[in-house]
Amino acid sequence: TISVKDMTITVNGVATGKVQIPVVSGNGQFAAVAEVTVTEAGTAG
Repeated sequence: TISVKDMTITVNGVATGKVQIPVVSGNGQFAAVAEVTVTEAGTAG
């Protein structure tokens, strides 16, 4: 799942790697594509 609140994007259930997330502003206009590098939380090395 992908949730956007304010300027924080939370991604769950996505494989480690880079994810491109289209961010749409409140009025429905396409705003930007955020490229997020996803790492596994809680793992070292």
